[in-house]
Amino acid sequence: MGFFKQVMIERNMISHANKITSVNITAMKVWLAWAAGNIVLGGVLIFFSSGILLAFAELMVIWNIVSAVLAFLGLQVAKSTAVKLLANLSPLSLIRYLHSLEKLFVFGAGLDIAYSILGVYLIEKGTTIESTMWAGFGAAVIVQAMFLLGLDSVLYFLNRKASRQVFAELEEPEN
Repeated sequence: MGFFKQVMIERNMISHANKITSVNITAMKVWLAWAAGNIVLGGVLIFFSSGILLAFAELMVIWNIVSAVLAFLGLQVAKSTAVKLLANLSPLSLIRYLHSLEKLFVFGAGLDIAYSILGVYLIEKGTTIESTMWAGFGAAVIVQAMFLLGLDSVLYFLNRKASRQVFAELEEPEN
């Protein structure tokens, strides 16, 4: 491989690494903002609602306190990973990083689907035993799961696109 080809590959790897770490950092900020907004909205609803909406609001607050902690930790990990990745950047390290992210997002999507199924079960349980609490909890779980499924799906496809671009650049024949 020629010197200039090697320089161009390294430059492109840096560009891809910066882009994908920026996307993942932004995603953690979006998740954190979603959690904060849900905590505030749920907190307000707790004081002005009853029945199914009260149960929905209560679980929304509890769920999003956990989400806020996870999003904050994810943000810190994404920032530190970006620094480590750029410090030791190679095509192989970038591909490994992208692959590990893809696996993480597929796992997350699987959990999101499981949460949705749990939400449907809770709504059904609430309907069967005529409990607004269970129905409200189920609705809250479904809303949160759908947001997370959307986030995981978008991140999976963005990371997958970046992986394909990296492979395409590495496979380009020399002129």
